[in-house]
Amino acid sequence: MRPGEGRFLHVTKTKGAPFRLAPGLDLVSAVTLASPELDDPALFGRVAAAQVLSELYAQGADALFALALVGAPGLLSDRALQRMLEGAGATLEQAQVSNLGARDIHTSALAFGLSATGAVARKRRFSPDGGRAGDVLVLTKPIGTGIAAAAIQLGHASRAFQRAAVAQMTTLNRAAAGALAASAGVHAVADVQSRGLLGHAFELARGAKARVQLELGRTPILAGVPALAAEGVVPEATRRMLKAAGDRVRFPEGLPEDIALVLADGQLNGGLLAAVDAKQVGKLLRALEKAHVEGAVVGTLVKGKPGVDVLG
Repeated sequence: MRPGEGRFLHVTKTKGAPFRLAPGLDLVSAVTLASPELDDPALFGRVAAAQVLSELYAQGADALFALALVGAPGLLSDRALQRMLEGAGATLEQAQVSNLGARDIHTSALAFGLSATGAVARKRRFSPDGGRAGDVLVLTKPIGTGIAAAAIQLGHASRAFQRAAVAQMTTLNRAAAGALAASAGVHAVADVQSRGLLGHAFELARGAKARVQLELGRTPILAGVPALAAEGVVPEATRRMLKAAGDRVRFPEGLPEDIALVLADGQLNGGLLAAVDAKQVGKLLRALEKAHVEGAVVGTLVKGKPGVDVLG
């Protein structure tokens, strides 16, 4: 498999109806499944587990339990499969999530992922659909991990770059979600994953029936990623994402394609993107800082046809 061909493929959408467990309390679920994108099975397992938990955190949920899913396990050595499961288990343990083990599923190609379930107070559940014109967009992680993963697989990454990229891929969004849940004025949240920052910004725009003005100069990017994109180290899935953006996204005249690709890059356990009341942004940024999360204001929602305008 060429780097970037295996992108996390969501089997279910987190925007589906929750299960009402008790008055005021809902159960929500998420599933991720993908072909391995990282050569290290343990690392891939860690990232896969963090990814599915992020879908719960983006809804404001506390993750309760998770089950690993393995497709076509015969294509993996016993040792590789064991390391993948150990990696996923390590992330679940770190997140204090019950590990229900693993189950085989029928797939035509090698695939690995998890199904996870969490609980959330009904009145505190986030979705991508509550944003309003005038809201400010806050991002909780730099972008660029899809390109970083391709660079690592191709041997184009220094040890320092690998350490930084892996640290970001494996950092849980739990602390960021906690800060969002405890803050006033958070209207909508999306987890920036396989559709990249552009795709998930459009998700918020569509939910708000408004336009996103995305400020390129304020968007945090993992150090070294723009240079890699300029060298052509870009997953094919990222190129497809940029092409799929079509006329939903407007770029500044003369913007280099490699920068557009960075914005379109599908993330491995990316950050949370929140639409926040402008009057509450300062308090939220302080709450994120207190939680050791580097939040960044990256844009605003404005009146207009749903879409994304990238501002240089």
